[in-house]
Formats: sequence, structure tokens, C-alpha cells
Amino acid sequence: MKKQIAIKLGIIGGVGLASAIAYLIIKKKRDNAATQFYHNMEIELDPVKNAGNSSAFDINLLSKIEEHGTLITPGKANEYAEAIASGISKLYWWGGFSSAFDEIIAVFRSLQSKVQVSQVAAKYYANEDINILDAFEGGLSNDHYQEIMSIVTLMPEII
Repeated sequence: MKKQIAIKLGIIGGVGLASAIAYLIIKKKRDNAATQFYHNMEIELDPVKNAGNSSAFDINLLSKIEEHGTLITPGKANEYAEAIASGISKLYWWGGFSSAFDEIIAVFRSLQSKVQVSQVAAKYYANEDINILDAFEGGLSNDHYQEIMSIVTLMPEII
């Protein structure tokens, strides 16, 4: 008799545990879907603020997409990356000189697509061993950062 009660309690406990685990899994999937939804809405509502999440700054973008469009040469990407590094260095050490920021902004204005931004970001990472967005956070004012992001946001993915 005690054995039967123990078996029934074990079964009830096992079903209860399985139900709790299933509930937690479903809840986690729902929370992840809601988080992704709100993240996408945030990007749509303020694309400039959230341009850092753009694929443009993904250093592996070329390997992720099939159609690349017009690419810049590795030498030109390196030249642009060095100009950005020089501008950030001047801004960091010498303050907010507009000519230093002009060097950086000129690079982004000369790029024609997010794929080309990705090429420059990859060269910047290879040269400086830091992600270009992290370098922006440490060396650019919020206004300068927003200006660059607004330029990149308006670029087509490929040309």
C-alpha cells in the first residue's frame, strides 16, 4: 500500500516537474520573441540611434552575403581605416578639432554602401585591434557619432 502511494506521488511529481519545465521553455521563447520584436521596433523608430546594430559595421559581412555589389580595393579600405584612426587619435588627444572630425566624416561620405563600410571596419579592426564602434565611443562626441550613424543609415546595403 505504501509502495503504491509512493509510486503515485512519484508520477505526480514527475508530471509536475515536466509541466514546470515545459512552461519555462515556452515562457523563454515568448520572452525572446518579444525582445526581438521590441528591438526591431526601436530600430524602425530611431534608425540613426540604432545604426550601430547595422550590418554595415559587421567585419564579417562579406562572408555572410552572396551579392557584394561594388567593392573598394583592400588598399583603399586600408587608407580609409588609417584616416579614421588618425582622426580618432587627434580627437582623443587634442580635443574636438573640427578638422580631425572632418577627416573621419570625409571617409564615410566617400563610401557608397554598407558593404564598403564593412570593408573599412574590417581593415580598421585588423590595423587597430579594436572594433570601430568601440573606438567611436571612446573618441567621438555624441553629436559626431550621431552624424556618422545618420550617414551610414541612409546608405544602401549594396550598390
